[in-house]
Order: sequence, then C-alpha cells, then structure tokens
Amino acid sequence: MNFTINQLKKVNNSQYYHTNFRIGTKQVCRSTGETNKRKALKQLEQIAFDVIAQTKYPKSFSERTYEDANALYKSTTTWDKDKKSHHNWFRERIGELKITDLTAIKIQEMQTEYKESVCDDTVNRRFTHLSAVLNNCIKYGLLEKKPHIHRYTEGKNKTNRNVYTKDQIDLLLNACLKTGTTHLYYPILYSYYSGFRKSELINMKKEQYDGVYYKMLIQKNGTKNQTIKQKTKCKGIIDKCINNPTPFIFKGLGEEGGLGDFKNAWNTVREEAGLHNKVWHELRHTAITNVAKASKSYFITKEFSRHESDVAMKPYLHFFDVDDTDYADDGADFDVTFDVTLVKRGQI
Repeated sequence: MNFTINQLKKVNNSQYYHTNFRIGTKQVCRSTGETNKRKALKQLEQIAFDVIAQTKYPKSFSERTYEDANALYKSTTTWDKDKKSHHNWFRERIGELKITDLTAIKIQEMQTEYKESVCDDTVNRRFTHLSAVLNNCIKYGLLEKKPHIHRYTEGKNKTNRNVYTKDQIDLLLNACLKTGTTHLYYPILYSYYSGFRKSELINMKKEQYDGVYYKMLIQKNGTKNQTIKQKTKCKGIIDKCINNPTPFIFKGLGEEGGLGDFKNAWNTVREEAGLHNKVWHELRHTAITNVAKASKSYFITKEFSRHESDVAMKPYLHFFDVDDTDYADDGADFDVTFDVTLVKRGQI
C-alpha cells in the first residue's frame, strides 16, 4: 500500500500526526505518536496493516484466499447482480485458493475452460471482475504483483459459431445414451428447439412453469417479467422431465439435484459424438437460424431470440446472402418443425 503525506493530518492541535485514510468503507484516524513526518509516514503503514488484520479480511496475510480478496473488493465498490454472478463463478472454482497461488497459468486454464461455451467478449467481461479484485489487493497492500490476465480480441470468435445439423443432434443424443449421461438428453433437445441459453436452462424452476407458459424472471439482456409460451415440442420435453423430485424442470448432478455446471458431462458427450469442436451455445445459434429459415419473418425471429437489437441477433443467423428484413428461400425445404415460442409480455 503506497501512502503519501496527504494521508497524515494534525488533529485538535495535537503535536502528533494522525492517520487520514480509508480501509474499505472505514475511515481510519489514529495518532502515529510521531511529530516527524517521515517517521509518521512509516508508522502510518504499520497502522494500516494492523487495521486490516483486525477487520473481517484475512487475519494472516499469507493465508488470504480469493474469497477474502473479493470481500475486500465488495466493501469498496458498488455491488450489483453482474458482479455477484462473476464472483459466484470464481468462488466455485477458486474460492478457497490462496491469492498468492493464483498464477497466470491457473487463470489461463479457467479462461480456456470458459471460452469453450461462450464468446471472447463474455470471457473478457467475466475476467475483468477478477482483475478488479486483484488490483484492489495491490491497492491495499495484500498482493505485491498481479498475475497476467489475457484479454481476447473483442468480437473475435462470435463469427466462428456455427449450427448443428439434424444428424449431429442425433449423434449427441446417441452419445448421451452410450456414455450414461442421460441427464443431458432432453436438455440438448430442449435447447435445440427453444434456443434457451445454458444459464437459463440450468435455472429453469418448476414454480415458474404453469403448464403452458414459462416465466422468465430476469433475462441476460436485463428484461424482466416475460412469459414464454411452450409449444408442441418444447412443452412435450418439459412434460417428460418435470416429474422429478427436484425443484428444477431438468434434473442432473448439480446442487439441489439440478443440472448445475455440466461441463464434464458435456465434454464426454461431444467427444463420444466426434464433435469435439462444437460448443453448447451453438444449439441456440441453431434454433434461431432455423426459426429464421422456417418463418422468413424478422419479427418472429427477433421475438424468438429475445435479442434487444439487430446487431446482437445478426451473428446467430447462419445462412447465405440473407437480408435482415427479407429472408431468403434457402430455408424453404427445411424438414424439421421448430417451435416458435413467441414471447408474451406482461407482469407476473
């Protein structure tokens, strides 16, 4: 922690210099017992470390963890749902890991893992949180040097996404049966038809489904209180899966019996299917593209995708020479009937 004489002051005509700085949200004003500025500055540093050691943050600096570091960061910033989401993701993976053991190699491994299911921009957003936590550690003298955090080129691999063919979906479903990962069978089918994001799929609760409409409380784009009609195929899948003993529509191996983070199971399935370069999010790309082909309607496609803007939806449309307002005829012979799950807007 770097201090300057600006963080020293005289109080009530005292002959001694007093501290004038914050630790988190706590204002610290203590006598240094020194009349000499240079000596007072040195004493100031010791007082700061003593205060930190007495707070809720790690009492032993050598034992501090990511969880401890995030607690310090949380007390010094405005906490919102995005930061909470990022923190929960890191807590599951490195919550008990000592900050001093968080190397650039470990961070790169986490980025590589996350990049398998999301685009580069999303990886950057998530790891910006970790960067802020570590910068805060340096600011408060809890870490000498921050490990390197790679930043991917913005928008680099969104255009690299593609769609699944019907044959590839069949390969995935057969792989679920062969490898014993049957809890992913219906989630794969549901994502293929509905275009739901992985995070939305994992959090699908029975209490939010009334037999026809699924209540989406908060979406990724921030939209609240929308109910999405579950038509033929999607409704059929939910009806087959909902009668399980968990609070979730899709049961799995996660917390409370839900799907949880099924990365390992998904890797097993796609390797068995011979589709090691495919990612889960491409199921959403497939659903949106197929609705566009089948409906040839900009309005229906945008309602189905639940994107806020044309720019956000465009990377999900994978067919040739298509104008946003006049879809081409290359989807006319498309032989799979997809549910167009139109959104019904309204308060819940």
